[in-house]
Amino acid sequence: MDTTHITFRVKRYDPKVKRYDPKVKRYDPKVKQYDPKVKRYDPKVKRYDPRNGIDEFSTYDVPLVPGMTVLEALWHIVDNIDGSLSFRYSCRGAVCGSCAVMINRTITLACHMQVSDLLPGPVTVEPLPYFDVIKDLVVDMEPFLEKYRSVHPYLETDLQPDGELRQTPDERKHIEHSVNCILCAACHAACPLTTMDDTYPGPATLTAAQRFSFDSRNEAGPGELLKIGNLGEFGGCMKIARCSLVCPKGIEPSERTDEVRRWVTANTPAAGEQSVVSVCGYCSVGCGLAVHVKDGCPPTVTPAVDYPVNKGRCCPKGWEILAPLTAPDRAATPYLKNDQGKLEAVDWEAAMEAFTDRFKRIQEKYGPESVAFISTGQIPTEEMALLGCLTKFGMGIVHGDGNTRQCMATAVVSYKQAFGFDAPPYTYRDLEESDVLVFVGANSFISHPILWERMRLNSNRPEVIVVDPRRTATARVASRHYAVKPKTDIALFNAVAHVLIENGWIDRKFIDEHTSGFEALREHLSRFAPEAVSKTTGLSQEAIVDLARTIHEGKRVSFWWTMGVNQSHIGVRTAQSIINCALLTGNIGRAGTGANSITGQCNAMGSRLFSNTTSLLAGYDFKNPEHRQKIAGILEIDPGLIPDTGSWSYDRIVDGIESETIKGLWIIATNSAHSWINQEHLRRLFGNLEFVVVQDLFTSTETAAFADLLLPAAGWGEKEGTFINSERRISRVRKVADPPGEALSDFDIFKLVADHWGCAELLKAWKDPEAAFQILKETSRGTPCDITGIADYAFLDANGGVQWPFAESDQLTSHERRLFTDGRFYHPDGRAKFLAGDVEPLPEQPDEEYPFLLITGRGSVSQFHTQTRTGKSAGLRNLYPETVYVEINPADADRLGIASGEPVGISSRRGAVQAATMVVDTVQPGQVFMAMHYPETNRLTFPAFDTYSRQPAYKACAVKIVPKRRKQ
Repeated sequence: MDTTHITFRVKRYDPKVKRYDPKVKRYDPKVKQYDPKVKRYDPKVKRYDPRNGIDEFSTYDVPLVPGMTVLEALWHIVDNIDGSLSFRYSCRGAVCGSCAVMINRTITLACHMQVSDLLPGPVTVEPLPYFDVIKDLVVDMEPFLEKYRSVHPYLETDLQPDGELRQTPDERKHIEHSVNCILCAACHAACPLTTMDDTYPGPATLTAAQRFSFDSRNEAGPGELLKIGNLGEFGGCMKIARCSLVCPKGIEPSERTDEVRRWVTANTPAAGEQSVVSVCGYCSVGCGLAVHVKDGCPPTVTPAVDYPVNKGRCCPKGWEILAPLTAPDRAATPYLKNDQGKLEAVDWEAAMEAFTDRFKRIQEKYGPESVAFISTGQIPTEEMALLGCLTKFGMGIVHGDGNTRQCMATAVVSYKQAFGFDAPPYTYRDLEESDVLVFVGANSFISHPILWERMRLNSNRPEVIVVDPRRTATARVASRHYAVKPKTDIALFNAVAHVLIENGWIDRKFIDEHTSGFEALREHLSRFAPEAVSKTTGLSQEAIVDLARTIHEGKRVSFWWTMGVNQSHIGVRTAQSIINCALLTGNIGRAGTGANSITGQCNAMGSRLFSNTTSLLAGYDFKNPEHRQKIAGILEIDPGLIPDTGSWSYDRIVDGIESETIKGLWIIATNSAHSWINQEHLRRLFGNLEFVVVQDLFTSTETAAFADLLLPAAGWGEKEGTFINSERRISRVRKVADPPGEALSDFDIFKLVADHWGCAELLKAWKDPEAAFQILKETSRGTPCDITGIADYAFLDANGGVQWPFAESDQLTSHERRLFTDGRFYHPDGRAKFLAGDVEPLPEQPDEEYPFLLITGRGSVSQFHTQTRTGKSAGLRNLYPETVYVEINPADADRLGIASGEPVGISSRRGAVQAATMVVDTVQPGQVFMAMHYPETNRLTFPAFDTYSRQPAYKACAVKIVPKRRKQ
């Protein structure tokens, strides 16, 4: 075998199909700036005809370079052959790269696939087949190559006299951690000088000479940047640095970038413009966004440069956060179902009359518990708390839960049982200070990209370990990937803990002084030796011991988990098996350590602490009379108004609808008819309800279709309040626009309900969101989440948010603070508890009829939950597949005789759907993956729930795949 070269077989497009017309100039190098008179792209010229099935391959001999990726090999081919080769780059919305191609019949990212992994070769590379799943951009490689090499040529392709490929020795380290361009086009999407329309089809037409050169007319100083409003006066780069703000590789277009960043987003605004910082309303990372408002103009958004969470960066969702506010399907007036069963517009008076009359009649007929509500993790804390007090104390409703039950209940219960309170211990800086990071069921690379960026700032060159059944984007860039069988994480970490104990790789001093239950744990773990667990997990004994050894050898080890652990029938005990490993090794309370649950929704933490649903405000217990008395005293209400029991969980509320115990339902800011597990069952149950109220931004959600009354609510950017992020940071949400028509903030809707229900006096102190915040401060006094030291909203603004706890006696000396630095936990004895569990078989196992195991999860960085909001942005829609798809392993695809792009039927015992096939090596044989964002996915999922948290187990159910044969 030739050990110096490898053969590449590369499929070209049909030369008979014009990719572009050479008579149409796309870029004239003699023109130093963009000339609008020179047409750069003629939309009438087809660039690729997907109907042509071309099987023509060209063969190339590529020199082997250690660490070379397939993408680099393609650069070599283009640079050294004729520069005319075209590939299709299909953006799946990952933070890194739009370079998905078919490599050896498997769809993968060319920038992450190393050639050495494909030896002995040959390597077959082909553009992705055409199908509607992915929106494609056909590009010519030559201009891409020019830009790529001009920015950072870490792989030089100039041939030496001996014909070998030359590579600068120190450049390879930049592949993941420095400024090599990965051609994702994020800079172009953010640049005000470029547009993504028919005259500018993408970065292929914008060369390095344009993008990374600077017009001398902009050298007069930052004052010239005021002319950003008049783009016609400028050509070339204007140094406003939006490109570096969004670049996943942190490419800096000039040495003055940091200075310009501060000026653009934090200092003197343009004439007539005001800028405020508001925390993002999508995921739980809690990025600060600078919202720029100018009279008569729509607001715009850039990442806040000095905000301690994101430090001047945000993901595509943040850039597009204003798009939902102007969507054509915004609910701008109340709608009430008429006698013909159709929703018709009414005024607020009629809406409130129907609301109170119908719900009161249901309660009178069936009892006070016959009306329930389902809330959210995506409205401000003050609104959640007001809703909980209105319903529980004013309306006599006992049962109400939030959609945070779907994402965070497991973490809540795990922390409460282990630490004594729902207390994520970490700060984001721990990502930068660990020397070993263990991600369990967490695809942070696309789910929480800004946290991944924080990790990339880590100067310790840490060991990054991923435990996940799928080879996710995160697993691809990790140091090691442990592909466990689904839902056997608990067996793995029990085995790791067993190895740690048996080898004496534990911190005995920390265990003796700060924990309880060690001996019981040791006895329980005696059954989890690596040889006993290897078959269960699908990992070798050596791999298990190796993971334990890496944790032992690390000085600062942090464990990170999210939905892959939480959404499980054994999620709580699985999370606690991870917590056990952190406690055994003393990896908690110190920089770079922790057992760290990453939250899902932007304000799931606010919901956990202050929604007043299954627990009283500030984490108190409805069942405790002393707690009820304290909350009643703060709120100045009769303690008898506070229920002596917590609410049913979400799944029990659904059961109550099925048993017809619950006859009225109020759904606030959540899309249950899409997101709830075993979706078709819930949709049928809506028929058991006598009155359904949906309170949302849009008229078009799947849940709105079941509404008897639709209440129009304001969205992010149209109201005030606070969110609490994953690291416990309380931050401001700012109003920068008015809601459309008659829409009101949720806070104002709740106040309106109180007025018409007759309990307004009970809530008289809740005048506005900031008054509500002051009330919540008092409920937190003396609790683990004490926030009495936060004076007011202005204090939050001035300090970039504040992490709880922050008591009245505390001094704010750092933007980032972690818990348990003193080794004291929240149980009465001050100790953390070791808690152990066993592996429990999947509630629904694959069998002969349904042989595949379906895994669900996040699809792309540009998608969020049910796409209610991300679906309103054309820019985000261009970054993810429009229709549902299923990922399947090549071995299974070969056995079934299906190829990428072909439609297949997928069915479970609960439903059947059709999807496009995506053949990938990221899922294991016998498993398939579907993204949770499509309504089809939850028609299949099995309704299993964790025993302790009652969180749904979305991640595993049995399905079968049936090919849909093409017509002959």
